[in-house]
Amino acid sequence: MVRAESLNDRLRRFAARLHSEFGVEHVLVFGSTARGGRLKDSDVDLIIVSDSFAGLSVPERQGMVQRFWDGPEELQALTYTPDEFNEISKRSTAQQILSYALDIAPPKGSICPRCGRAGSPQIKKIKKRSGKNYPYLYYAHYKNGRVEWCYIGREYNIDIKPNKSVEGEGKRRKEFKA
Repeated sequence: MVRAESLNDRLRRFAARLHSEFGVEHVLVFGSTARGGRLKDSDVDLIIVSDSFAGLSVPERQGMVQRFWDGPEELQALTYTPDEFNEISKRSTAQQILSYALDIAPPKGSICPRCGRAGSPQIKKIKKRSGKNYPYLYYAHYKNGRVEWCYIGREYNIDIKPNKSVEGEGKRRKEFKA
């Protein structure tokens, strides 16, 4: 019996295709799919960041992305260059979205300083203290269709000690205390 391909499998294959074709930096899943509240007829919300989008109109970018999507779900993709994404991510609405978004882009060969495995560095939270924004860095590790998170801290070079391990929403996240 052949197992039907899951949405996670289709999304990972889609992200790998985009990565090999356009060298995408991020493929962020957000909305009900990322929160785990997806209904049968829900669309898939993505933010795709690539240098290849520079100089192209929004419809041209959408066309580039849509031709690689072969799933039955409707795809709603927001496409940005890295500069556009950095500018947009400063907005409070974008920070809310990014707080639960999952980056499914293939790892770029960077090594997690916490565990030594290949991973994809991501900023998962931004906390505001004393008028300054403090980004919290995590590394995403992809294994058997699941994402494991390593919390790194606010900087690369701080001493971090393990605190506890948390299970939640289909992903394991190791939290560390600075």
